[in-house]
Amino acid sequence: MEWMSEILSRFHRNHVLRHLKGREPLTACQFGMHFFSPEKARIASKIREMLARYVPVDLSCLHPDDQLVRDLRMLTFDSLSLFQFRMELEEEFCVFFDDADWSSFHTFRNVVEYVAQHTRPRSMEMPTLMPQVSFVPSRTSVISPGSISSL
Repeated sequence: MEWMSEILSRFHRNHVLRHLKGREPLTACQFGMHFFSPEKARIASKIREMLARYVPVDLSCLHPDDQLVRDLRMLTFDSLSLFQFRMELEEEFCVFFDDADWSSFHTFRNVVEYVAQHTRPRSMEMPTLMPQVSFVPSRTSVISPGSISSL
């Protein structure tokens, strides 16, 4: 049965390669700058780098309007990889995808647009739990070794 799985995997990989064939290869940085506004270019570049870890083909010829399921066959490669990709996106960009939002992403561009719209600035990532208070001890609040015996 393992040989059947390998044949299917090879079939899907070949499908993706045929789909990407003939396009100009771009680095992740070039990809972001070529297809997205300056505000979204960094996000697109980072997401493409992350996606490359979960799709077993070279994504240098990816187009933002490629469909994740139909063109890249995301669901057929490994559902665990898709889940890990989602978790990594949430962690990296401080966003949360509910199931309805996640299932509405048809293209790579949809993912970038959602992340760009919902990401929080890094400065808001970790809320301050304690208010910042400067404390200058007064002379009476300092305990010296000699004053302990008098307590």
